[in-house]
Amino acid sequence: FGLQPGTACLVDFTKSSDGKESDLSAAASEAVILSLDPIDGWLWLKRGETARRPLLPLEQPSDCVTSIASVSGTTTLYVGYASGKLKAFCFNLHPPSDPKSLHQLNLEGVQSAFGHRSAINDIAVSRVWGIVVTASNDGSAIVWDDAAAARQLTYVRAIEWETSKHHRLVKVGRSSGDIMIATTNSMALFTINGTLVASQETVEPDITSLDISSQSVGINVVATGHAKTGIVKLWSTLDLSPLRDIPTHHP
Repeated sequence: FGLQPGTACLVDFTKSSDGKESDLSAAASEAVILSLDPIDGWLWLKRGETARRPLLPLEQPSDCVTSIASVSGTTTLYVGYASGKLKAFCFNLHPPSDPKSLHQLNLEGVQSAFGHRSAINDIAVSRVWGIVVTASNDGSAIVWDDAAAARQLTYVRAIEWETSKHHRLVKVGRSSGDIMIATTNSMALFTINGTLVASQETVEPDITSLDISSQSVGINVVATGHAKTGIVKLWSTLDLSPLRDIPTHHP
């Protein structure tokens, strides 16, 4: 969504006459902004033209929030903690037709999942493939089955990558389901089943953002952002060979 760290957007889409959810290009029926206050650890809600207000506490004194994520078309907020715990907060964006509850957001359930031994640095959610992938300081990435109907997170597998570095960023390709993991100066591409496709062990300067294109035809690319130079680097999803650099700083 292009939001700042610690912020997520829950977007729900209208359903067509046949009961199927509209394409993501359709107008959203409901949208809210959720943001974490780093001082008090509360989750704050911004909905429509109403003023921002506190919604619920996310942090505990012994376990602070290290990452949050959401994805278009779902009303679930995923939260990673310093302990390695993953939580999924399931909200209802359509409260009863009561004027007093018009700007409320109803929490319908919370699921917890455990697998990491250290802080979760990033969370990638794929509605298309029905998975959540978490990247942690413990040097591991875990794939979770996100059974939306059952509102349950189920451990699928840990992705094996021979590096002791902290996994900082993770993305899931929309069209392919491929999983991209990055540390500060290295990255690796895996299939959705956890098979290593390719890796780059030395990437300079530091990787500060990561994404995978989602074209249904042609060859997709991996994009890495580098805040130090303002350059976006493109890499082939076939073997992670470099394709081109795109400067974003203009004179």
